[in-house]
Amino acid sequence: MNRGFATAGGFNTQATHYDWGFAVVGAGGKSGTASLEATVGTFDYAASSMSGGTTVDAFGYPAAQKYHGSDLIYCEGPIGFDALAGNGTYKLACGMTGGSSGGPWFSGFDSATGNSGTIRSLNSYGYSGQSNMYGPKFNTDTSNTYGAANNTNTTSNTIVN
Repeated sequence: MNRGFATAGGFNTQATHYDWGFAVVGAGGKSGTASLEATVGTFDYAASSMSGGTTVDAFGYPAAQKYHGSDLIYCEGPIGFDALAGNGTYKLACGMTGGSSGGPWFSGFDSATGNSGTIRSLNSYGYSGQSNMYGPKFNTDTSNTYGAANNTNTTSNTIVN
């Protein structure tokens, strides 16, 4: 990783609302010149809110309880909102455990091909005794953080306000 980007909100009492980051990686691979994007591909992301009931597909590598961290697991279903977080984050009925953090939530995912969909949130946290996964609502702060990561003039790790 060459540079990392996060938002200032991720370091306060509202951290679950701002639990995202972007990394800029340089060329690498066996040739030393291959780009990650060209090698494995990319997905679009959207920073607009989703309505309750929107179907998402969430992916991750959970490592706690019945999982061991080496298998890709996914959940599909309609989203709701976390009342304990002031409805500021999304909720998905999903039994993924610790280790799955950062895995993407897609809307419009095509499970037959696996090559379409838009990243709309990510695995962030859960509550003990519940089988739900929670994720932040991407918003203007997300777009600003992404924009800073895309700025080729930025040469160091950055906290975006």
